[in-house]
Amino acid sequence: LFLKITRSPSASLPLPCSHSPPERMDVDTAMKMPSALSLQLPCEEDRSKLLEAVRWNVRDLQKPAFAALRSDRDFMLKAMRLDGQALRYASTEIRMDRDLVLEAVRQDGTALAHASQELKGDRELGLAVVRQLSEALEEV
Repeated sequence: LFLKITRSPSASLPLPCSHSPPERMDVDTAMKMPSALSLQLPCEEDRSKLLEAVRWNVRDLQKPAFAALRSDRDFMLKAMRLDGQALRYASTEIRMDRDLVLEAVRQDGTALAHASQELKGDRELGLAVVRQLSEALEEV
């Protein structure tokens, strides 16, 4: 069964749910509910809809519905391309993945604060941070 949740009348996210009849509720309530989604990776259609939720608010990654996805390299790469701060909510393995951390800091230099300790001293990552932040300053 699927639970249809919405943030606004124009956006809805179908998520697996253990409740028998489908219901409507807001995203924040549904994301707090334990469900099959927190135990297994969702199908591709659900993944793209969850990625859309991240586009709206990267902090959604900390919710139970995203538990399995925080370790999924492909999903987290896409999330970090939307918002480098997605690294903050990533699993330890993702925070140790140099390529993913590089992608995050290219999008948001301050994301380096959430990388593994070993990567914080990486020269190329440091240069990427400087480039990204200087580009951001040019916009001001």
